[in-house]
Amino acid sequence: MRKAGRLEEALEAAQKEFDANQNEYTASALFWCLNDLCKRDASGTGGTENIEVAQERYMMMRELFEGFLQGKEFAAKSLMRLGNMHTA
Repeated sequence: MRKAGRLEEALEAAQKEFDANQNEYTASALFWCLNDLCKRDASGTGGTENIEVAQERYMMMRELFEGFLQGKEFAAKSLMRLGNMHTA
């Protein structure tokens, strides 16, 4: 779903799966959905530019990283890139 551009639907499915079974794999799926939505919201594509929503999603990504994805280079790099977007 996420790769097909159905981001909100993918986020809802990933959130439900994570809520039912919290582990590295479900956290990773949720992380990537949030990542794509955060980038879209911060750039203003796909609707309206909504920095507050992007920042909330970024904070959720940080929580997933700290709880489940520490040591995962892909997650650390993504957070660093998004953090730079928010401070620019």
